[in-house]
Amino acid sequence: EIYFYGENGAEIDYDKSLYWMNKAADEEHYDALKFLMFMYNVEASPYEFDFAKSVEFAERVLEQNPEDSDAMFTIGYCYSVGGYGIEVDYEEAVKWYRKAAEKGDKDAQNSMGDCYYEGKGLTKNYAEALKWYRKAAEQGHDGAQNCIGVMYDNGFGVTKSYTEAFKWFKKAAEQG
Repeated sequence: EIYFYGENGAEIDYDKSLYWMNKAADEEHYDALKFLMFMYNVEASPYEFDFAKSVEFAERVLEQNPEDSDAMFTIGYCYSVGGYGIEVDYEEAVKWYRKAAEKGDKDAQNSMGDCYYEGKGLTKNYAEALKWYRKAAEQGHDGAQNCIGVMYDNGFGVTKSYTEAFKWFKKAAEQG
C-alpha cells in the first residue's frame, strides 16, 4: 500500500504496488488478498477491471475468513454485473448477496432489495424488496432510502404516499 498511496516518502507507483501486493497474495497475506479483490472491480482503481481475478481473490479471502461479508458481496457484485471474465449469473449473485446481507452488510442488503425489486435471480417481490431496503436504510444506506422513496412514490408494494416518499427521499438527500 505504500506505493499505492505514496506513503512514508514513497512516490505513488501503481506498478510497484501491484507487484508487491501480488507477492504478498502469493503468500496468502489476508490484507493483500482483500486489497486486490477490491482493486480489480472498482472504477476508481488504476488497474483494469478483471472480475474473474476479483472473484478469485474473494474466494481466497473466504478460505481464511468464511465470515467476510466484503468478499461475499464482491462475488455477488461481479456475478450481477458480469463481464471482465465473468458471465452474468443472477442466481449466483443472489446466493452471495444473501450470505453477506444476513451478516448485516448494508450494500448486500440493498442489492437483495434490488434483486427482489427487479426480479433478477429470483421472483419479483416488492414486499421482500422493501424488507431488504429497510434493513439497509436503517444502517444509513442512501441508495436504499431512495429506493424506498421510489416505492412509496409509485405505490410499488405499498400504499402510494407522497408524504412517505418525501420522507425517504429527504433522508437519502441529506446524506449527499
